[in-house]
Amino acid sequence: MREASIGECTMEERAHSYDHLTPRELQVLDLAAGGFCAKEIARRLEISPKTVDRHVENIRLKLRARNRAHMIQLAFRFGLQGHLDIPFIIAG
Repeated sequence: MREASIGECTMEERAHSYDHLTPRELQVLDLAAGGFCAKEIARRLEISPKTVDRHVENIRLKLRARNRAHMIQLAFRFGLQGHLDIPFIIAG
């Protein structure tokens, strides 16, 4: 196994980064990994799309992901998607 270069982190270090995600960030990550856009996530969690964007950015930084796609790839790699029971909210 190769060692991480300066500015990189190992997969083990990334895995520990998940411990620092808030429950709301885990919900956002789960829905993003499920293919939902910010507007859809916002509707389901009853928050604004801007708040979703802020959560996505915080998650990305905590996981040291390069972008949203990389963030989602890491969620799948560590099995964090599809485990949360998030009810579907129908906007009235």
